[in-house]
Amino acid sequence: MISVLIPIYNFDVCAFVNKLHTQAIKASIPFEIILMDDASTSFNKEKNSSLKSLPYLKYIQLETNVSRSKIRNLLANEAIYETLLFLDCDSDISSDFYLSNYINECNKNVVVCGGTIYQQNAPTDKKMMLRWKYGKNREVKTALERNNNPNSALTTNNFLISKSIFNQIKFDETIVKYGHEDTLFGYELKKNRITVKHIDNPLIHVGLENADVFMHKTNQGIENLIEIIELHKIENDFFSDVRLLNYFYFINKLKLRPAFHLLNKIFSQHLFNHLTKSDNPKLILFDVYKLLYINKFRLNK
Repeated sequence: MISVLIPIYNFDVCAFVNKLHTQAIKASIPFEIILMDDASTSFNKEKNSSLKSLPYLKYIQLETNVSRSKIRNLLANEAIYETLLFLDCDSDISSDFYLSNYINECNKNVVVCGGTIYQQNAPTDKKMMLRWKYGKNREVKTALERNNNPNSALTTNNFLISKSIFNQIKFDETIVKYGHEDTLFGYELKKNRITVKHIDNPLIHVGLENADVFMHKTNQGIENLIEIIELHKIENDFFSDVRLLNYFYFINKLKLRPAFHLLNKIFSQHLFNHLTKSDNPKLILFDVYKLLYINKFRLNK
């Protein structure tokens, strides 16, 4: 009935997968859990390979690292059931009814997104503070909020999709760097008139990156966003769905780009230092940093 698909990269998923497995057994439904390791370190591979002994679980080891898009397509190809549940490895279960909530949503033509939450308490390591603050304030949204603009609110860390719909869309394997593969996937669903349904069934995002890594991923995500625009036939509704692009084109329309180039030269390093070193980083400054960064590139709408 349901294939649970988890790409893994350098993260211990033992506790997470055991909880999922227990819930699936209690649900008394046909299921499988497929773990695909994307060439992790030997330490992490050894820990996670202990899960091979669980019934209805398949563990696949990739010898070379592939993209976030490609590994999800590979997982879907391995699945034997019609309903696919994609989960990120750096997650934890938030409810004893997590899996049953998704089982209640299963049908032949469905895309359902459960959402994300974060630990209530701030991390003790200040290097993790930026990622935690961003997640708590920008990523945590109720189903009611997400259903206001459902396809642009899709996040691929926790979503259910029928195999027939997935095979119609798939993840674009030309996207090899980090970031916005979920934005494009949601947009392609929208183009095909497939609406995402959002429910309150979140996973806890426990894999916080330190600020330096998060800033690097932010830069990569912006670069990926630009590549998506350049390589795909993008329509106006894509731009309206991405807040950063909305701000960028507002600046462009007002012919303020030269001024922002100057601001970038003066302030970008100061912003970076604040965001990576402060124990109370300001998200408004993170927004400014991203706007200055995207302004470095040429974009034609």
